[in-house]
Amino acid sequence: MTEKNKQNSDLDRLREDLNNLDNQLKELIKKRAEIAKNISVIKEDSNLPIYQPSRELEILKRLYNDDHHPLNIQLVWNIWRSIINANTAIQAQLDIYIENNIELAKRELILNNFGSQNNLIENEHPLELLAKQNNKNNQIAVINSNSPLIEHIEEGSINIISVLPLINFDSNNPSLYILGKRNHLNTDEDIFILKVVTDLSDGPLSKNKINEISEIINQDIDYVQQISEQSILFALRYKKIDYDDLVIKIKSKKYIKTAAMIGQYAAPLDLRR
Repeated sequence: MTEKNKQNSDLDRLREDLNNLDNQLKELIKKRAEIAKNISVIKEDSNLPIYQPSRELEILKRLYNDDHHPLNIQLVWNIWRSIINANTAIQAQLDIYIENNIELAKRELILNNFGSQNNLIENEHPLELLAKQNNKNNQIAVINSNSPLIEHIEEGSINIISVLPLINFDSNNPSLYILGKRNHLNTDEDIFILKVVTDLSDGPLSKNKINEISEIINQDIDYVQQISEQSILFALRYKKIDYDDLVIKIKSKKYIKTAAMIGQYAAPLDLRR
């Protein structure tokens, strides 16, 4: 056998192995889709949202703990996102209201996460659109993490339910906030978003005020994000404390206008070096 014939024979054998694996994968993907379809029935009967980001993070973190050589976790997650998105499409198309000034790189992040089979609707007021459709379970909104729209998020049925990206390589500050109906599967690595608004009559936010609020919080703060001269977000790592009591303590300060928990989400996978 010539060297070229041997190479062709080896290629044919390896391709046949791939064909066999493809057939097995196809059957497994079909079985997964059937389970997703059954889940959609339960969600509809129980009035549950289609999109459940804490469950997706649970899948991501389980994948990371497994051996995925020779792939890396980003490649593995890209594959699984395609499967998850296909299963979500079986349940329902998502209506995703997107803030209209989101830059191109972040738009690609949204598209890569949710896929192209959903309805992406750009609007200047995505939170208003979401609030009008609050009785529907297939709708979410995506805004910039530094968006002035955060000023309008109050504690209630529509809160921050996830962030993008879901894998942190450089920073734990999110690029985008995802908002929707509150329906969180609690984990031991949740992030709580506390919004504090100060009274401008007492002057704008200062470093001393931020430090004083941080001392009242007295727990791990994932990041601090100032939204305006009077509003600031504190991302708190889950701790077994009374968060209602914490809000009351913060509001007791004379320069605090209001304070509220406006979000809870499963912490992204942190791969910072």
